[in-house]
Amino acid sequence: MAVVGSSVPTPERIHHGRFLALATLSQTGGSWAQQGVAVLSVFLAREYHLSLAAMGGFVTAASVGGMLSRLFLGILVDRRGPRWLLSWGATATGLVAVGIGFSQALWLVYGLLFLLGFFLASIPAAGTKAVLTAWQGRARGLPM
Repeated sequence: MAVVGSSVPTPERIHHGRFLALATLSQTGGSWAQQGVAVLSVFLAREYHLSLAAMGGFVTAASVGGMLSRLFLGILVDRRGPRWLLSWGATATGLVAVGIGFSQALWLVYGLLFLLGFFLASIPAAGTKAVLTAWQGRARGLPM
């Protein structure tokens, strides 16, 4: 076993194809979720009778959540490993997205969008760490 970061033992070889497929699927789903916020904000603005500035808050909430989580998630992926972070991050992202669908209050939608962005940032963090580990010493352009 090789040690990645400071304390997480990881297998010498990550199954490249399977992990790359899972990371690609997670990244695609995460992109749909984040880009879907901009599209759905039109409908949310109509539902809640919002101004254009308030409508922009939907997109901003998800982006700010992602920006504020990057450092924390970078530390976490070094400590726990990419598989753990991808699994928990994708699960949390999905649960938050479902929660948005059921929320009735505007403040709750904003808060959940912030959390959506926070957890979405786990997907590229885990994917990057996995590529750096699995493709060590080889060309990494294609998997990145």
